[in-house]
Amino acid sequence: MTLCGPAYRDTPVRYANRALRELTGYSLAELRGRNPRLLQGPKTGDAAVADLREAVSIWEPVTVQVWNHRRDGTPFLNRVSLRPLPGADGTITHWAAVQEAVDGPE
Repeated sequence: MTLCGPAYRDTPVRYANRALRELTGYSLAELRGRNPRLLQGPKTGDAAVADLREAVSIWEPVTVQVWNHRRDGTPFLNRVSLRPLPGADGTITHWAAVQEAVDGPE
């Protein structure tokens, strides 16, 4: 799981739980302040990225399967569920994402 925001500043990672850090090989210090795009790599598909970008641009939740890459460059198929989080005034301030490695064709 990651918590990213503020939404208007390229949605940097604020928090990543231990499960995500172990899955990706990144420490919290390496993730914090960086956009989750750092998990993209050569195997990341354009369609999944486009779906994520569209959801962020229209402030809507989305779930996609995307090839992400660990710190060492190893690809893994990742199911990402992204949800906008509103502040007290209803404005989207942050994004929460739940990631799950899934089995898939190499």
